[in-house]
Amino acid sequence: MSFKSNKYERYSRQPAILSRKRKADKDILISPSSEYSSPSSVNLTPSSCEDTPSSDIEISGDENKSPNHKLYTSSLNTFRGVANMLGSQTFTCKRLSPLPELDWAEQKELWQSMVLKDMVYTRDSRMLHRHPDLEPRMRAILLDWLTEVSEVFRLHRETYYLAVDYVDRFLIAKPNLPRNNLQLLGATALFVASKMEEIYPPKVEQFAFVTDGACTDSQVLSQELVLIMTLNWNLNPVTVIGWLSVFLQLAHIENGENLIGPEKCPKQTVLEITRVLDLCILDVDSLKYSYSILAASAVAHFISKETALHVSGLIWSELLPCVTWMKPFVDASYENGPVQMMHFNDIPIEDRHNIQTHSASLRLLDLVLEKQRNIVNEFSPSTVLRELTPPHSLKKKKPVIHD
Repeated sequence: MSFKSNKYERYSRQPAILSRKRKADKDILISPSSEYSSPSSVNLTPSSCEDTPSSDIEISGDENKSPNHKLYTSSLNTFRGVANMLGSQTFTCKRLSPLPELDWAEQKELWQSMVLKDMVYTRDSRMLHRHPDLEPRMRAILLDWLTEVSEVFRLHRETYYLAVDYVDRFLIAKPNLPRNNLQLLGATALFVASKMEEIYPPKVEQFAFVTDGACTDSQVLSQELVLIMTLNWNLNPVTVIGWLSVFLQLAHIENGENLIGPEKCPKQTVLEITRVLDLCILDVDSLKYSYSILAASAVAHFISKETALHVSGLIWSELLPCVTWMKPFVDASYENGPVQMMHFNDIPIEDRHNIQTHSASLRLLDLVLEKQRNIVNEFSPSTVLRELTPPHSLKKKKPVIHD
């Protein structure tokens, strides 16, 4: 993979023209072959609800029908499976809502929809077993490259994490991806995510440009159709950054607030937490944990165990495995020194910490892997959670000087 940044100053200064019409090449078919159909093996049934959902929540469709029928049926039940589940009354989530009373939404329904998405947008750390041509290091290199592209385009963290989610779920749904198509998948996922999240998304030509000739405009547009159909148009998970934003607001909320408005968490704390999450996401083992558990574990490391449990509605036994797994990432990040806020002339100061920057690197990941090989598994909070604030120098025990 290659990344081109030295010639890209001209693009970063020009906002995309939203009204511009894109035309795909004539050879891009709207009705793909069965190879690109949404796989019936992808099941969006929640796994940890109080009541078992009824069968009408399945979105895979009738196995006896043609692939095109499964893709283009007008039924909400098959075309927008997650949307249908959000309106279902056949389950009750066990996690208590930490949200305050809201004047713009019913807090229990909002929390239930977030938890439901956390369960149905599942990932699998074993997904690369279905791709003989891919290795975990290749995924890490791809995500590291997407971080650099996001920084060049001034994309928000949420956009980057949406793209990561699309890549991972695509690899789960569609086996045997050739390694020479991996960069095309990543560029397309970031292209789709930017259109979902950004006000001024970069143009398709810009995404093709940063691949240094590896992908063309038409290839990105063609892969876009394959991607969204494979994911069955389920493109709105609550990402790690989405959960983290809610948790940090809950941790610093005051009476009478409604979870809207400027974040009150110190910006430096946000930068430190997001660097650890950026580093964690490079490791394929991060797919073992849901987005909310990853975000809550980071809160436990950087704020406190009690805060993490309060804002997430989880219990310690659910968080402890992820907190333990995350500790080498926190230690490696801490040893690398504090994160420096990047200055973007075209980004307001209050929003700069929300721009995805390349603060986590493959070098840091290698350091984490070395720590993992040497770590001793300890399931005690006193050994898992590091002390963030060192004792004041005046409180340190002074050495006794003998005459």
